[in-house]
Order: sequence, then structure tokens, then C-alpha cells
Amino acid sequence: MTDAWRAVGVGLEDIEFPSTLSFGNVVIGTSKALQLTISNAGEGDLTVSNITSDDAHFTPLPTSFTVTPGSSQAVTVTFATNVLLPGSQSGTLTITHNGLDSPTLVTMTGDAAVGASTSAINFVASGGSASVTITNPAAVNIDITAIATNNSQFSVSHGVLPITILPGLTTDIGIDFTPLAGSGVQVATLAITHNPTILITMTGGTPFIAGSSSQGQKVASLRVPFGGGWMAVLLMGSCGCYALKRRASATDRRGG
Repeated sequence: MTDAWRAVGVGLEDIEFPSTLSFGNVVIGTSKALQLTISNAGEGDLTVSNITSDDAHFTPLPTSFTVTPGSSQAVTVTFATNVLLPGSQSGTLTITHNGLDSPTLVTMTGDAAVGASTSAINFVASGGSASVTITNPAAVNIDITAIATNNSQFSVSHGVLPITILPGLTTDIGIDFTPLAGSGVQVATLAITHNPTILITMTGGTPFIAGSSSQGQKVASLRVPFGGGWMAVLLMGSCGCYALKRRASATDRRGG
């Protein structure tokens, strides 16, 4: 939830807090809360007299308190999206306190995004088709400007870009998974861009079988002269992915 920690001041009141709060994608018309923890690493009481946000989408609570030495105080910051303002939002949280370098600042970012009917699609091993429904919860039009996948075994079908979704309406995106023989389990990402981009994970395919290669070739034996029980070895290279297994011999069990 936070990107970094920093300390401000070297006197009796020493304040520590995250320098950024990133809310990520939040569906338009809903909200998300993150906690910002302010710690007192000094020797005297830390008095926070006010915390303000320069953007109404981000609201902190509480906004004033005292933190004794070695203690901390959680501040809940809520990012509330606006149906009239979809897209990326940013703001600055100003913390006024009695430590050095007051006031100090926290950067906040969040994205008001369209709704998707799912965040992940799992295809059967032999392939198949699926669809994702994108909903516009905003009070203004949303334009889908790009739809792409990073794996050629997953293909997408949709209307002519840009796709304009009117308020309260939806559009469907079709996905076909056509696995290549011996390609194993495939993982891909479907990226749907409208400012911001929402990501949907897609998986499908057949796991490799122990003792066989991804290229259908016979697997050579390996001699492992120590250890006991079953041993599994996974080799990956330009010729494919190989899962090898080996059981202890009588010599191994005697310690020879």
C-alpha cells in the first residue's frame, strides 16, 4: 500500500510516514481506503495539528492527534471516485506537525476505472472461447481506445476502436484460446485501455507430464549418485521443458 518510508527532522519530534499512497484501479462510483501510519521515532510527543488533501477525491481521517515516543497513529485515507470524472486522479496530503520540516507531503494516486465482469479467465486444456463484459458506471461516455493480449495463443474480438460506451451500458470482448501442441500451460494478460488500463489474467493449456518433453522427444536418463527416495529434475531450454524423475537404487540405499 506504500512505496517508501522516510523520516523528517532530527530533533525531539521525529516523524516517519509513507511518501506515497497508490490506490490503483477503483471501479467508478465506488471507493477504496488505505491506511497511512505515522510513527514517532523521537524522544518527545509528536503533535499533528492538521492533515489536509488538495483533491476532494482523497479524504484523510483523523486529521489531528498526538503520538507519544515510540508509538504510531493510523490515518485512513479514502479515495472516492466520481461518476462525472472517470480516469486518473492525483492529490497531495499535507501533514502539519511540530517536528522539523513541517509541513510534510504525501503523494496520492488513484484511477477511476470501468467495471469488468471478471478479473481472471481459466480455459480448459484443449482451448475454448470466453467473453468479458465491460460496464460503464460513469455519468459520461467512456471510450475504449485499445484492447490487446501479450500471448498469440489468446486472440480477442471486439468492435471497431475506439469503442464508445454510453453511461450505464456495456460492451463485450470475446477471447479465443487456441493452444499450440506441446506448449504447456499458458498465461496471458488482456489489457483494456480507456485511461486507465484494466488488466485481466488468462490461463489455459496442459501441464507437462513427468518423464516427457514439451517437444514429444524421449528424455535421456540422468545418473545422480547420492540421496534417496524419489528425485524430480526440471530442465528448461530452447529444445523444450523436461520433467525427469529418478528412484533410489539398492546401491544408494546401502550408502554406496
